[in-house]
Amino acid sequence: MSTEVSLSTLASIASGLESGAQAVEGVGAAPSGVDAGVMTAFISSLMSTLTSSAAGVSEGLSAAAAEVRAGATAYGETDASAQTGFQSYRNVPR
Repeated sequence: MSTEVSLSTLASIASGLESGAQAVEGVGAAPSGVDAGVMTAFISSLMSTLTSSAAGVSEGLSAAAAEVRAGATAYGETDASAQTGFQSYRNVPR
């Protein structure tokens, strides 16, 4: 079994995750001064929970993007090192 992925694909995945985080952050904060009659406290609490959850999603997406970028860097460095190692075998007399 083998896995192969291009560095540009990994960069694209990381960019997509970052775009998702920015989109969630771009929604903005919950409106203040909600007037929902007897349900005002409940709706305000619900909006607060939703805002907290959205912040968690944004943080998760940003963290995932950072991990993908770190993985891509490690993958690229390992690939380059392996390539260098194989090139040294070209100089071995046969």
